[in-house]
Amino acid sequence: MTTQRLQIQDLTTESAVPYGTLINKTIKEPAYKCEEFDYWDELAIEETSGAISVGMVEARPQKLIATTFERHARTGELLAPLDGDVILVLGKSTDGPTPDVNQVEAFRLRSGSAILLKRGTWHFAPMVADKPTQVLVVFRKGTPGDDLEVHQIDEELGVQFEVVQ
Repeated sequence: MTTQRLQIQDLTTESAVPYGTLINKTIKEPAYKCEEFDYWDELAIEETSGAISVGMVEARPQKLIATTFERHARTGELLAPLDGDVILVLGKSTDGPTPDVNQVEAFRLRSGSAILLKRGTWHFAPMVADKPTQVLVVFRKGTPGDDLEVHQIDEELGVQFEVVQ
């Protein structure tokens, strides 16, 4: 088994582009401002038909080793950490059945931000090293049952990723 080490990078608008759209209030001016609140509109757009599902992941502290990847062909996926930062290990979309192990990166997604992953982006559940963290998950209703492709790359490709801070 080969272990590839990935240095955590802060997710920025630019570094997110191959994988999706970073969503936070610094990317553009509010569409509406008043004394009581500011409102930012259309920070990201996902074309979809039908119902969406809003779920939640509770990421628990673990060794920062990525061995599993998934992707969705028919929907993007929004991940929004609610009460702490998370680590995402992301791979660019591929035409083949598995991620390109040379196109994988690790990012810190800050609480108060979100990412809308592009369709086909390789990812798995958010990771944390220190404390349980709630992450909002939004995608097309039915995705886990009919649009989920999962691969154990440690078994299939003989590779795992160790995330280093």
